[in-house]
Amino acid sequence: MKELSNRINTLGVVAGAVFIITGILSFFLPLDAPAPTQEDTALWHMNTAGPYLFGWLNQIIAMLALSVVLAVAAWQIFPAAPLRAGTVWVLTVSSTVVFLISKFLSIWAVPLLAKAIAAGSNESEAAATLLSALGPSTAFGLIPSMDYLGFWLYALIGFFAFRPLFRLSWSAKIAAVVLLIYGIAFHLVGIAVLIDILSQSQVGDSVMSIAYLVAIAAIASLFHFRAPVLSNPKRA
Repeated sequence: MKELSNRINTLGVVAGAVFIITGILSFFLPLDAPAPTQEDTALWHMNTAGPYLFGWLNQIIAMLALSVVLAVAAWQIFPAAPLRAGTVWVLTVSSTVVFLISKFLSIWAVPLLAKAIAAGSNESEAAATLLSALGPSTAFGLIPSMDYLGFWLYALIGFFAFRPLFRLSWSAKIAAVVLLIYGIAFHLVGIAVLIDILSQSQVGDSVMSIAYLVAIAAIASLFHFRAPVLSNPKRA
């Protein structure tokens, strides 16, 4: 059992490192989708399509790495709170599926729609309509809506993982507190949007601003995973 736990912790450390690296890369890669007009889309497709695809592949890797970190964090609380750990695992898998669908649409559908619009073919009008429906840059678009669903699942993870995670090491306590703050902040943003305190144009920036809290929690968790790995290097 100790050897299994050590291997899982090692996996968490590797996933945390991958998450940090891909997170840094994301600052240098374009993720914006083209506007649904023929000229803008054609220009974007000629100049940005390659980096855009690489940027979203990087996002997929980062998201999968974060999912592993959350799953390993759930493993840490399993002995003391198996039901909470199981709930975190379910929420993690659910968020992973949601984000995979969202990011697949961004990496597959958006470039193909951009090609159709840029070509000015018979399908260009339908492609422009579909691109508007996906709405990568609008709060009510399909892609952002799925992203917000995934972030909401992260918020629920924060509520379920907080108490048992807070009972562990200092790094785990930091991760627990930050996840709890994220969970509260995300719901406050959602309420603020529904009661018109925040406009739709402010939703994306607000959600992404507090999403950095999840990244902080992942980094703090990495230090918690790392401690037993260093104390048992032969079993890593």
